Amino acid sequence: MPFQFDVDLSIDLLLGEPVVRSSANWKPYGFGVSCIEPYNQDGLVRLTNLRQYDPDGKSHPYNMTLVGEISGPDVQDQTFLGFNPGALSAKAGETGYNTSGSPNWDRLFFRMPNGSYDFWNEDLYQYLDAEAAQEIFKSGFAVTDLTVAEVDFDLSEAKSNFGARGTQANTLKAVANRLASWGQDRFTPYPKEVAQRIENAAALPIPKNVAALRGTIDDIKALHRHLVRGSGQENVQVAMKAVHADLDTILDAVDDPALKEEFWQVLLDPVTQAANAERAAIAAAIQVRAQETTEKSETTTVVENTPTPSIETEIDYKYEAESLATALETVAKDGIFETSCGKAGYKVHESAVDGTTGENMFSVGHTAPVCESGQYTERMSKFSFLVSDITAYDISGYELKIEFAGSGVTEQYYATDYRKSRAVQRSDFVVLLNLEHKRGMERLVKTLDELIAYRAE
Repeated sequence: MPFQFDVDLSIDLLLGEPVVRSSANWKPYGFGVSCIEPYNQDGLVRLTNLRQYDPDGKSHPYNMTLVGEISGPDVQDQTFLGFNPGALSAKAGETGYNTSGSPNWDRLFFRMPNGSYDFWNEDLYQYLDAEAAQEIFKSGFAVTDLTVAEVDFDLSEAKSNFGARGTQANTLKAVANRLASWGQDRFTPYPKEVAQRIENAAALPIPKNVAALRGTIDDIKALHRHLVRGSGQENVQVAMKAVHADLDTILDAVDDPALKEEFWQVLLDPVTQAANAERAAIAAAIQVRAQETTEKSETTTVVENTPTPSIETEIDYKYEAESLATALETVAKDGIFETSCGKAGYKVHESAVDGTTGENMFSVGHTAPVCESGQYTERMSKFSFLVSDITAYDISGYELKIEFAGSGVTEQYYATDYRKSRAVQRSDFVVLLNLEHKRGMERLVKTLDELIAYRAE
């Protein structure tokens, strides 16, 4: 489950010992693939669209361990600080439980062997001794990068709904097999392809198998009506209608579970029990975490920073962000522009909007010439920025420059020749080239003017 997060982190002293305080909030990122391990089923399932099985957005990370790389005058080699910001809120954008921990000096900073980044394996941590840790603290240091070492997700909603779809498909397969079995007993010869058609439909991935099985059932019923007409046996026709009516009761329940609640409660009982058990375990883990936080806060006298009051705004950031995303996609979907080494190209593959924060995210592919070799290199990027950070823009010919304050515009990228070499960079401006769509430009300029005017107020 792809997500972004913000962390508040501070280290203070209490009676000469370090106190690490941290909290975090998260939000869904918009790109990527989620994997779940369905209830009562072995193996993982790859979901390209998590919202298809979790339309209300209940899936969320609830616990994560972070590792920060530090730099400072007395930091000689690559050195890290590990911490856990506590139980994350189930609600995106909401800060979770604030936690504090008081590790010993000789368990504060560590290094990794041979450049390893396997932070999940704490057995590899090579902790600095107390004297070295105190020297780093005294001379000052900064956290320059964060890595998620480990994270736990509550995906019970998606897994439960996926299980319901699987139960739905199994029910439809049983209905299809009962229809085929009845037909085999009544008609000779009976098409052998029917059984294989059922198996092929059931073998499709969820939810395609549900639609295929419904179509197969409709075709079997049509086949039976055709065979009855050919036989001229009235008693068989009466029996067929009775069988179809009985099975239609089950099909009605499949189409609208609310009409047959007791039927589905029995049918989904294993999935429901598994989902409730997992939710209870997660709730217990969060409660333990909250209890640890309460106990620590009662024994720790470090003064907390006063939280920044929330600012109520009248502007609809979701609307502005969506307008900006649509306009940018229209005017900058793809293009070619000149560089000193030749022509370069770009293509916007995907865009997404966070309606809570007004963040725009774009997945962009670049193809650019390399001056030294004359070859072309490809780079995949994910750009993100807050519409509230836009301060100014300038249009010159077919070129648009947008300037940002705050966190600016962030680019996460990797070159396809070096897929493991990921990087992140930030800038206070972005330049878009080859803009030619007149109506898209009008909408883009209107949205930018509204955002800048509101920021000025």
